[in-house]
Amino acid sequence: MAQTRRAMRRLQEAETSADRVVGEGMSADGLTEVSADGHSHVTKTRLDPRVLRLD
Repeated sequence: MAQTRRAMRRLQEAETSADRVVGEGMSADGLTEVSADGHSHVTKTRLDPRVLRLD
């Protein structure tokens, strides 16, 4: 039982740590930026207006 409690405590700590993780990415040309949290949820997206041009 004690081992299960320790495992559950470590799992809760890992979830709390994941809340603080932020991943950011940018396209090579700098026209697109995306940020995501530790739960793989997109939190921010930025598209430069030039990305919509079809030239």
